[in-house]
Amino acid sequence: DFDSGEVLTLMEKLKEKIEEKRERDYLRGELEQFSGPDLIIGRSTVMHQIEEMIRKIATLPTTVLLLGETGTGKKLMARHLHQVSQLNGRPFVTLDLSTVPENLMESTLFGHEKGAFTGAHKQSYGKFELAEGGTLFLDEIGCVKYDIQSKLLRAIQDKEIERVGSTKTIKVD
Repeated sequence: DFDSGEVLTLMEKLKEKIEEKRERDYLRGELEQFSGPDLIIGRSTVMHQIEEMIRKIATLPTTVLLLGETGTGKKLMARHLHQVSQLNGRPFVTLDLSTVPENLMESTLFGHEKGAFTGAHKQSYGKFELAEGGTLFLDEIGCVKYDIQSKLLRAIQDKEIERVGSTKTIKVD
């Protein structure tokens, strides 16, 4: 004899596990999309200097700001930096902030709790949590409103976030 409540609870847990596996598979795919330290192409003096700088930075536990026009290879450099660092093999999560609707920005970055807003039917992890222990590459920060930029800065400096609808701080690195 089955208790319908137990079956529904088990089905919900199974659905969550499937979604978590899908997220892990996505992150693995992002990592495997580019592989190896031969990612950077170029033999110029400037490229050799950049490669040398990347290898030095890769040994440091630090936040890196990459500047450049759209299409100059910031994401490529970030991925390369990740791969030559001690973080290789850990998540490399990217987010083009210009593609995220303003009303979903905080939830996308920091996650949300079930019931935090209309349509939040379950707890959701943000990009900071998905990148835990690895690298988070945020592209087009300049297009984000200043209040979100200040929250990003706080998250990077303090290494903690709060999901939308929560007062509990979560440590992130």
